[in-house]
Amino acid sequence: MKDLPSARSMTPSDIFVSLFYKIMFAITFLCYRFVGTGLAYAVHFLGLGVMSSFKIGPLLEIDRDYELCIPCPRLFYMMYPYYKLFQSLLTGNAKVFKDATMPMDLKKTPCLYLYGTEKRVQFHEDICVKVLEREEKEGRSLSKAVAVEDAGHWLYVQKFDVCFNEVKTFLHK
Repeated sequence: MKDLPSARSMTPSDIFVSLFYKIMFAITFLCYRFVGTGLAYAVHFLGLGVMSSFKIGPLLEIDRDYELCIPCPRLFYMMYPYYKLFQSLLTGNAKVFKDATMPMDLKKTPCLYLYGTEKRVQFHEDICVKVLEREEKEGRSLSKAVAVEDAGHWLYVQKFDVCFNEVKTFLHK
């Protein structure tokens, strides 16, 4: 398994990209949920335009053929974790979001976490992957973290067979 880039190994550029991406998605969700779909589309496309113009998107060349062009309202709802992250940080209740990253009882609720090794910025916490790796190694639960080599953000399309087999194996345990 390939080690994930930690916050210490991220460049200032990677940190900026990660923050910009998370803030843009949080604002997009906020607009969609509390203002309207039109404003959500405007914010989303403005953010994508900025990322494209300044080449600060989180994706690498490996992902270019798989980019989603037109978001739909269902995609906006997938942005809620970024909104919740900033909401909890701004209200001083960051512990709420921290505790929501993984189930507390991995024996009862095992997790399979797949991630592409060729993604510019990883949006998960290193500690979560380390916990899942330890759980698997020590046989504490069926949880598992899998680094999918030569795959980026769209790993389930780029390495369909690998992802499908990992999910199938995980579900049959």
